[in-house]
Amino acid sequence: CKKNTTAGTSGQADKKSGASGRVFAITESHAANTS
Repeated sequence: CKKNTTAGTSGQADKKSGASGRVFAITESHAANTS
């Protein structure tokens, strides 16, 4: 569930912020994975 929510948020951030959002999404996804 948490991973799904993060993925959805990352997708929106990617579309809104573009490249910067994508990097942030990858970082957040990695952090969630590590956590």
